[in-house]
Amino acid sequence: MLDKFRRLLTVIALVLVAFLALGALAPAGQPVEAAENAKTVVYASVPYSATGYVQPTYATTWDYVNVHVKVVVTGSQVTTVTPQFSNVTGVNCSSVTDWYTATEYQIVESDASTDTLVTLSTPQRFTITGSGNEARHVRVTGRCVRVKLESAAAIYTPTVYLRLFN
Repeated sequence: MLDKFRRLLTVIALVLVAFLALGALAPAGQPVEAAENAKTVVYASVPYSATGYVQPTYATTWDYVNVHVKVVVTGSQVTTVTPQFSNVTGVNCSSVTDWYTATEYQIVESDASTDTLVTLSTPQRFTITGSGNEARHVRVTGRCVRVKLESAAAIYTPTVYLRLFN
C-alpha cells in the first residue's frame, strides 16, 4: 500500500515539474501572454486638430489587426476612425502616400443559374461620440497599416492601439 502511495506521489511530482518547465502554470499575479505571435503598437495621447494620421507600421507578416482607439474631447464631438492599408513597395511605410480604406465584403445574393454574386462592400470605419473607447477587428489587406482620425473637435487627444496578430 505504501509503495502505491509513493508511486502516485512520484507521478504527481513529475507532472507538476513538467507543467512548470513548459510554463503552463504562471506564478500568482503574473499575466500569461495569450498570443506569442502578436505585435502591439501604441500611439500615445498626442493632441490632433481636424484630420490626423498615426504613424504607419508594417503588416506583411500578420493576418489581422485590432484597432482600438480611446479619445478625449471637451464635448460630444464625433471622431471618425478609419483603418487604412497600402501595398506600395520599395519604400518605408512612413514614406507611403497611396492609402486605401479597409473594406469588408459580404455576399448578399447569389444566382447559380447565371453564375453571379451580388456583393456589398462596407468601409471599416467607425465613430466615437464624445470621449470614449471603440475597437474593431480588421483583416490585414496590405503591406502597411495606419489609422486616419477625423473629428469636428478643435483639439482632440486620441490613444491608438494596433494589435497585429495571426
